[in-house]
Amino acid sequence: MATLAQQLDAMLELRPNWDGYGADPVSVASVTWAKDFLGYFTSLERASGHSGNVRVYPTRVGGVQIEWDDIAAEWELELNPDGSLGLLRVDKETGAMSEETFHPGHEAVAIGFLTRLGELAETFSGAA
Repeated sequence: MATLAQQLDAMLELRPNWDGYGADPVSVASVTWAKDFLGYFTSLERASGHSGNVRVYPTRVGGVQIEWDDIAAEWELELNPDGSLGLLRVDKETGAMSEETFHPGHEAVAIGFLTRLGELAETFSGAA
């Protein structure tokens, strides 16, 4: 089976309309950002000893979606070519969903997303 990095590189080969419904090709920026995030995520996995069962998918708008789970939740992160991020968390116990979107060009975006990454790190710390 291909590694996550190989899967991401293969996404760059997708042409316009790759899904037959007008999907955009995956942007280099989205793949690069996904690789950076996965580097951070892999560090969390190693530190906690918990595997998040990570999966990657191309999105119709030319981005990358990363999915994983931890002890308490299922997560989806969308990295879009315009620099925006979408983060979805589904609580495994209650099914409650929380969704946030972070838009480029706003200082609060970086702070908000980094706060969520910190919370994710705490979740992994509790998994050890």
